[in-house]
Amino acid sequence: VAQQKTMRLAETYNVQLQYHLLDVNHFDFEDNMFDAVGMIFLHLPPMVRKNIHNELFRTLKLGGVLIMEAFDKSQLKYGTGGPKNPDMLYSPEVLKKDFVHFSRLNIRHTLRKINEGTHHVGEASVIQVKAVK
Repeated sequence: VAQQKTMRLAETYNVQLQYHLLDVNHFDFEDNMFDAVGMIFLHLPPMVRKNIHNELFRTLKLGGVLIMEAFDKSQLKYGTGGPKNPDMLYSPEVLKKDFVHFSRLNIRHTLRKINEGTHHVGEASVIQVKAVK
């Protein structure tokens, strides 16, 4: 569903993009492959998360940008989506450690309204990240 929505929006706004649907655990992260990477509500177990975050840095070109939005650990009290396992939720402290190699890192915690379908409606506690290699 997300892929169809993305491609429809890309066509509407005349944007060219490549969309790959795959298991992130089996993706071949090549060095200096992407200008930008978006990671939206990708919640992973801690050991997998740390590895994937390292791979994201490596696969970005110099000056490349990582954009991320995910649920914060305080999201559990809102019940508007996200993992129920707190180890799979994020905190600014964890992300600062994971993304230490980026030359610029902006991490913002905010509450915002979401309307993403069943079980994902209402106020949510999210972390937004912009990181530049």
